[in-house]
Amino acid sequence: MDLPLSHPQAVHLPLGLCVILPIFGAVVLASWRRQWLPSRAWALVFLLQVLALVGGVVAMSTGEAEEQRLEDRFPEEAIEGHEEMAETFVRATAGAALLGGAALCLHASPAGPWLALASVVSSGAGLIFAIRTGASGGELVHRPGAAEQTRGHRSRERED
Repeated sequence: MDLPLSHPQAVHLPLGLCVILPIFGAVVLASWRRQWLPSRAWALVFLLQVLALVGGVVAMSTGEAEEQRLEDRFPEEAIEGHEEMAETFVRATAGAALLGGAALCLHASPAGPWLALASVVSSGAGLIFAIRTGASGGELVHRPGAAEQTRGHRSRERED
């Protein structure tokens, strides 16, 4: 499937959202609990969580498309490690969105704020996985001499 975005372009939306979601979610939750905002305001947090999840899925899709092109330049283990971290990131983001959606659906019940709190904590975990995933991708691509070093690694493997 040809997507109009490259992987480096696609990763910025979910990574950026994951940076602001724990903070924004905590502020909205505190405002909801203090009755500065109606409980329905949680819908904004949920919307951002869904955008982060969709962005993560798109980033994984573009990464899979580019994996074929980069297989000869980078060690397979490094690509697979980055891919596994991305899958964990998307699962964490999906968990946060599920909890956020449940909080929105149950916003008027006593469980609503607790689900929102769990969603904020899950968003924090998503941020940790986003940072780890981004760092592994950056290390893969931007490490000095990575492409040249791995080309030699691949050609030695073929000779064996």
